[in-house]
Amino acid sequence: MHKAGDVLLGGLFPFHLSSVFPGLTFTQSREQEPSSCYRFDIEGFRYAQTMAFAVTEINRSPSLLPNVTLGYSLYDTCFTLGVSFGAALSLISGTEERFTPDESCVGSPPALGIVGPSTSKSSIAISRVLGLYRVPVISYYASCSCLSDLTQFPSFFRTIPSFVFQVRAILQTMRWFEWTWVGLLFSDDDGGRDAARLLQSDLERSGLGCVAYAEALPFNNDLDRLQRIVTVMKTSTALVVILFGYGSYMHNVMEEVIKQNVTGLLWILPATSGWWRDPYLQAPHYLPYLRGTLGFAIRRGEIPGLKDFLLKIHPDNDHEDNVIREAVPVVVWYSPPLAVKEYRAAPPAPTAADTGGTAARTPNSSRGEDCATPGAAMAVCRHGERPPSHTQRLPHAKSDQSVSWRDDHGHIRQDTSSSSAAASPRLVASPSARHPAVSATHHSQHQPSGNVLDFRRVEGGKRPAVVAQVRQFWEHTFSCRFAPLPAEWVDAGGRVCTGQEDLGTADTALLDVSDLRAVYNIYKAVYALAHALHDMLQCVPGRGPFPGHGCASLQTIQPWQLLYYLEKVNFTTSVGDHVSFDENGDALPIFDILNWAWLPDGSTKIHNVGVVKKSASGDEELTLDEDRISWNSEKPPRSVCNSTECTSCPEDFWSSPQRDHCVSKSMEFLSYHEPLGISLTTISLLGTLMCAIITGIFIYHRDTPVVRANNSELSFQLLMSLKLCFLCSLLFIGRPRLWTCQLRHAAFGISFVLCVSCILVKTMVVLAVFKASKPGGADIMKFFGAMQQRGTVLVLTFIQAIICTAWLVSASPTPNKNTQYHSDKIVYECAVGSTVGFAVLLGYIGLLALLSFVLAFMARNLPDNFNEAKLITFSMLIFCAVWIAFIPAYISSPGKYADIVEVFAILASSFGLLLALFGPKCYIILLKPDKNTKKSIMGRGAT
Repeated sequence: MHKAGDVLLGGLFPFHLSSVFPGLTFTQSREQEPSSCYRFDIEGFRYAQTMAFAVTEINRSPSLLPNVTLGYSLYDTCFTLGVSFGAALSLISGTEERFTPDESCVGSPPALGIVGPSTSKSSIAISRVLGLYRVPVISYYASCSCLSDLTQFPSFFRTIPSFVFQVRAILQTMRWFEWTWVGLLFSDDDGGRDAARLLQSDLERSGLGCVAYAEALPFNNDLDRLQRIVTVMKTSTALVVILFGYGSYMHNVMEEVIKQNVTGLLWILPATSGWWRDPYLQAPHYLPYLRGTLGFAIRRGEIPGLKDFLLKIHPDNDHEDNVIREAVPVVVWYSPPLAVKEYRAAPPAPTAADTGGTAARTPNSSRGEDCATPGAAMAVCRHGERPPSHTQRLPHAKSDQSVSWRDDHGHIRQDTSSSSAAASPRLVASPSARHPAVSATHHSQHQPSGNVLDFRRVEGGKRPAVVAQVRQFWEHTFSCRFAPLPAEWVDAGGRVCTGQEDLGTADTALLDVSDLRAVYNIYKAVYALAHALHDMLQCVPGRGPFPGHGCASLQTIQPWQLLYYLEKVNFTTSVGDHVSFDENGDALPIFDILNWAWLPDGSTKIHNVGVVKKSASGDEELTLDEDRISWNSEKPPRSVCNSTECTSCPEDFWSSPQRDHCVSKSMEFLSYHEPLGISLTTISLLGTLMCAIITGIFIYHRDTPVVRANNSELSFQLLMSLKLCFLCSLLFIGRPRLWTCQLRHAAFGISFVLCVSCILVKTMVVLAVFKASKPGGADIMKFFGAMQQRGTVLVLTFIQAIICTAWLVSASPTPNKNTQYHSDKIVYECAVGSTVGFAVLLGYIGLLALLSFVLAFMARNLPDNFNEAKLITFSMLIFCAVWIAFIPAYISSPGKYADIVEVFAILASSFGLLLALFGPKCYIILLKPDKNTKKSIMGRGAT
């Protein structure tokens, strides 16, 4: 759906719920083997219409964005990651096709912000890429806690609370009813595993209770796994089951629960499952098992005027604003009036030549999708049955392409067999009264009516044609078909859509605005973008937030500018709901609590029994009306563990995978026995040995000019301090103990200050000698005698010793067993005690190093026979670079990796100083002895 405007907003909505992708090789293009979408979704259509309504309402508002027209471009995601990702890239690049009534194509401007997608998986992939360009993405349904990470998703927002809040809401419910013994089922995907991990860690941390079992639900109908899982549920004494899953995850496990007749369980369902609007779960045979269910739901909202807007939908208005952007072709479902009783092979599809290059249109009814294009790959099956082996593959498809169908319970089944596709005939089967059927793409006197799954393809590698979305909805709602009609549709007595049907009297979920939840999130997302844009356009030049106190203009607006204002958006909707985002891009968290009641007449009713929201203090605030709750028995279930079922493991232990005993946690620290510890120890000892060898060389050649130049005593002190620097790194390796934790940073700080102090004094001596060589500067050297040099080094080092002593006395580092990083292991580390003390220690070293670097840099161009300032400048440059890189690396490294980073920094800076300062001197002493003369050294400045 597209509408032009001054500013374009994008939308990603699931107009279709399923897709089939061919198995492509590197030698094929997507046009050769296009993908297909099918199963029209009325809810996804309503999502898109809600965004269109919100934009229309904003454009009519005299106070919000006056004199600015918003436009939109909405894409079908087919509930698939690949399609969603491609649509998002098209939106931000401005390469999507813009369809106008005269069918001319021009490029539309890129979307400045995107509403959607609905799933966490798609949101993660899209936000990773769009975050690089700071394009705002506001999801109305993605709840994975990982999306709150600003470092990975800097431009992601959402109008639904994250899994973190849902888990905490569940814990509040457990505390309210004193449930301490629960079962946990979760979908085997990113969202389910994330929720299960959060629940288990929060339960362990809070001590509210225990998880009796935690089982991952398979997406497909894996009967063996499902039977095992339900058997565990049946034998467990936990009467409360928490289920993180949706769609087929829930349907499949509930079917197995019914088979094994597992009753008496109370289910707790999260908001993201959409359980309250799942028609399959409300079937009569589910009622005895789901009665009393407590679940969380997206906060219900009201959108005045939406129903009137929806009632104006009409196929005569099916122009540019009411066509869907299709990234892939669409599969058509409809129920023809006639049926056959057995499978029969149908004749092959006509080619373009057979139809004059024009694809025949087919009848449609309750599902109402368009179908067109010849040569479509097709596979069909009787409803509720597995297709015969020769129909398990799609014709013209690759061997790894799968075929999906629904069984009698509405579950999606999938086949991925490698049977030959080329020889597969098309088949038709009798329709089911419960689920709609599908139609063929051509009419022939030999082809019977029946259920046919039509995968619509694009002919000749062209992009898919625009699908008249309103017409699809109209055909879906009134079980009719627009002309031109296939012969068998007419012969079977199929209805013809006239456009005169009354939408107001139709039985369609589109017009039900009594329970707006996800739809309301979309409405708020659009308004959030509009308010951000409005605030941005109110900017006063010279007082703006952008470089030079500038403002964004409507003609040159960039997504990152809109992002700045979206972070600060704060408004109230027309019905009084407050909308803003926190620092992680999450909306104010609030959920309704619903209860599944079983009425005396055998019907069900899902009604509101409470609310949970974040209070002003930041805690979860739960309100429940227990009198309104309908339980699965006469009173609330009592799900608690006894001493034999639930025993808290000691701190150094954790529960076994079978949760039947405590096992010892492994201990993690930087050990002398692991490869990395051995390597660092070897390097440290190598550095110490090199210092000893260089010291021996200097002692043996102590009377030579190279050693005597620029104060040999300071050179020996520097070599001694470098030995201590290399050796202090060994204190960071091995099992942390109190004395090693206290000594490691003190030894490190004092050793490096001693080292840098020697370098600083050497640099000052170089400058003093040069000043003394000038007329009138002889008196300056009396301030830089041997005693003064030793005293300066001693005083500077003593200051560091005072800092270390104060740190150790006030907040001494101690060994700490950290269990926050991993649940199954203990990270044994040295807690620094006082962060301020550690920062002062590092800051003092940095101050001396910076001063040494500045003085050496000033003296770098002095005559060579007076100084070694160039070598000092280079060595201090290495030293400063290493420790500047150390700070962010140390802060972001957990556990033993922080020790590894610090040891690496110590060794790298020590080797840098050793090689830069003493390498050239050793080269002259050992390899160029002819230059180790006073005449040669004093003569270098004249050359």
